Amino acid sequence: DRTNLLSGLLLAVHIDAVFEVGVISFADNGEILISPALSGSDAAALGVDKGMRLRSVDDRHIVPLDYHRSKRYRKGRRGS
Repeated sequence: DRTNLLSGLLLAVHIDAVFEVGVISFADNGEILISPALSGSDAAALGVDKGMRLRSVDDRHIVPLDYHRSKRYRKGRRGS
């Protein structure tokens, strides 16, 4: 819902780009999820690493994050 300000996340441009294509997502606690579809070298070039997390997650972020993980996040291998 584009009218819900909490349905979006304020991310750095390069992080937002990989979030939008579904090669990263975030757990409900804010920890980053990195898809196997994002190669290690591409992740390194983008500065994406397993230690990243959202600074805060409001309860109202949970539904949009769940939607992203279930509909946009690529859990499979590269090319899937």
